[in-house]
Amino acid sequence: AEGMVSLSDLFKVNTCLKKVDLYNSLLGNAGAITLSEALKVNNSIQELNLKRNEIGDEGFVALSQAIKINTSITNIDLGSNEEGDQGMIALSDALKVNTSLLVIDLSVNEKGVEGMIAFSEAMKINTSLQELILHTSSIVDEAIIALADALKINTSIQEIDLLDNQIESKGIIALSQVFKVNTNLAVINLDWNKLGDKGISDLSEGLKNNTTLKKISLVG
Repeated sequence: AEGMVSLSDLFKVNTCLKKVDLYNSLLGNAGAITLSEALKVNNSIQELNLKRNEIGDEGFVALSQAIKINTSITNIDLGSNEEGDQGMIALSDALKVNTSLLVIDLSVNEKGVEGMIAFSEAMKINTSLQELILHTSSIVDEAIIALADALKINTSIQEIDLLDNQIESKGIIALSQVFKVNTNLAVINLDWNKLGDKGISDLSEGLKNNTTLKKISLVG
């Protein structure tokens, strides 16, 4: 904890650091709260890796307050943490107003439907995010349907990683409708979901007239 306080004090005054990697640093909620205070005033850090730090809802709420204000971070990795719906809802509120983030990694943690619906609503408003990393997150059809509705409207997201989730027929049908109207999505990874023959057929139908998707992965 003392080390995180010292680092955060540094981040409050340092103006040259561009990349900070705190992977697997056992920050927990307390460390995330301390760090968030620094991120509210720091204007140099562009890439921040907080993967695998046992950050739960309380830490996500604090970091979300910083994301609302911070204008320098373009890439944040929050994967392999412990946020629930409350944390996702707080983050989603922040993403409605943030205009600097280009890439966000929220992979490897089970996503509740309520949190994903909130996140999807934010994607209807956000105009800066270009890449979403949501693999290995136990995302079910109900959540994918909400995300698909957002992707019909969103004009900035170019890449989305949905590998190893729980997407089945209803989710695939919703995504196939996205391909008919979305004109910015270039890469999508749907590896290791439950597509089946019908899912592949639905996707194929949706892609017939799509002219912007450059890469689709359907392994497994």
